[in-house]
Amino acid sequence: MNGKKLLLLGGSPGSREIIQYAQSQGIHTIVTDWVAPEHSEAKKMADSYWMDSYTDYDKIERKCREEEVDAIITASSDYAIESMIELCDRLHLPCYCTKESFHYSKNKADFKEVCKKTGLNVPRDYLLTDALTEEELDQVEFPVVVKPVDQNDSIGISFCNNKEELINAYRKARSVSKNPKIIVEEKINGKEFVAYYALADGEVAFLFFHSLMAPKEFAVKSSFVASNVTPFAKDFMEQMNEKIICSLKEMGCKDNIAWVQVIMNQNGDFYAIEMGHRFGADIIPIEYSHVGEIDIVKWAVECAMGTKHLEKDLPSGLGHAIKRYIYSYELCCGREGVVKEILGKSELMNKNIDVKITVNIGEVVHPEMGMGCVGFCADSIDEICILIEEINQLLQINNSQGENMILQYMSAERFMKEEFSKAI
Repeated sequence: MNGKKLLLLGGSPGSREIIQYAQSQGIHTIVTDWVAPEHSEAKKMADSYWMDSYTDYDKIERKCREEEVDAIITASSDYAIESMIELCDRLHLPCYCTKESFHYSKNKADFKEVCKKTGLNVPRDYLLTDALTEEELDQVEFPVVVKPVDQNDSIGISFCNNKEELINAYRKARSVSKNPKIIVEEKINGKEFVAYYALADGEVAFLFFHSLMAPKEFAVKSSFVASNVTPFAKDFMEQMNEKIICSLKEMGCKDNIAWVQVIMNQNGDFYAIEMGHRFGADIIPIEYSHVGEIDIVKWAVECAMGTKHLEKDLPSGLGHAIKRYIYSYELCCGREGVVKEILGKSELMNKNIDVKITVNIGEVVHPEMGMGCVGFCADSIDEICILIEEINQLLQINNSQGENMILQYMSAERFMKEEFSKAI
């Protein structure tokens, strides 16, 4: 791969890790999007960059031909994946997914239909139309979740406990969706998890499994903690693993990686919620090589560069046997203000805690806004608890009044309680 050129679409979570690995292999990296380089970590790291939107297909195609780009990749953005598929098709470059297989990442309703076909539990659906008739509304048993079929990142999602909230939530989802169907489904109260899978030549193998804890302070998940400390991996494997493998094959996912988000209710029953055929943003900036049997950053770059992985290259499928403990924590804004100073980052980095700050001095931030993330690997659960408290004590993003604007929604005590309990 030495001397090849790799174009990265956007700077979504995981881009830094892709650039680092590609450069270690002698690959010339290029980043393109509309973000100014002073605000783009990916552009600062890359060998070169373009100030062009990756949705300008004609222009990007022309520049790729002029600069003899060998491969195109993106990290964790569904929007960029659509562009990657289109550009790779135009340029006859390797691409790990097709429009058909990627469709199920975008369309939550069709994803649920495949899950039903393969026997996976999914939340109960209620059929509502834009008319929102009394007959339609009377059939609904609350609480429910309302969400657009074709959006991600919690856009248009609402939780509803009565008819009035449901009507408003439906209209909110309709305002951001082009799909004629709006999902209205039962709200499963429970613990959320994400299961990762490696894919090669149409075969699928389990890679790793981790919990996903959202702050209770917000009605809609806008931040999270991810960890593989969870004791429920064995239960997941018994209930869901083989059916998820069948589902991914049914959806035509053949190469690279995929993940499925699930929720476990208080009876210990798992339900499939959604999937992605890409990196997740949930355990960035953890080094993936510490998590599963393969390094999925290396795996993804190889896929983009045209390396054909075979079934024999897949992990054993026993990734629920923990290799090392991981912890990733999204930094979420708890109060409005202007960023005046950022403290504690270097001290934490010296403790092998990876800290990524995405806001800048002088920037205005608002409650529930993401401000970065931290992540680390540990050899014991006790070590995780110690490092959680050190992060809470040292890391500060302060406003002009000297107030720390980071919402500290996770303590060591809360972490242990939530990881090891079926209750939420």
